Amino acid sequence: RVLALPEFIKPRQVFHFARTQVNSAGPFHWHTHEYDEIFVIESGSGTHHINRSRWTLAPGDLVFMRDRDRHTFSGQALGIANLSFPRSLRKEMAARLFAGREHFYGSGPNPRCLRLKLGEARQWVARMETLGLERNPRFALELFLLQLVGASHPEWKKEKRPAAPPWLAQACAALENPEYFRL
Repeated sequence: RVLALPEFIKPRQVFHFARTQVNSAGPFHWHTHEYDEIFVIESGSGTHHINRSRWTLAPGDLVFMRDRDRHTFSGQALGIANLSFPRSLRKEMAARLFAGREHFYGSGPNPRCLRLKLGEARQWVARMETLGLERNPRFALELFLLQLVGASHPEWKKEKRPAAPPWLAQACAALENPEYFRL
């Protein structure tokens, strides 16, 4: 089955965020998409059946799904946070910002899968969850995707940056503490 984004969103919406729980001993509901998606495993354990491969999934896994990938899941209490958005957005961003190279997904037979620390994965999910509250959801989605790609892209992580003054480095580290956001 091919899933289309209009099945999940209203005409003026830019993306769809959902949480799903999988409780299935075997693969179910094989599908592809007419859109792109990013999902994060929040809880449980299971298997991602994708293209002709199987991946073991664990909390903290973040997967960049391409519209051409055929997949499904199996697992027990496998909690998935999912962000779906038009594939045209990825293509526009690639042309405008990455000289046509699609940094989101890589070019291999399967999409990129990152194993994040659970706290980091929760922060990305919290951001996904609040994108719809933004004044300009499309801009918020683009910014989110740019930050996610920048934080996860292996080549970009290796780039050398000038050292920040100690006071600035300490302030930036302190801002990663969720308690400061609650204030």
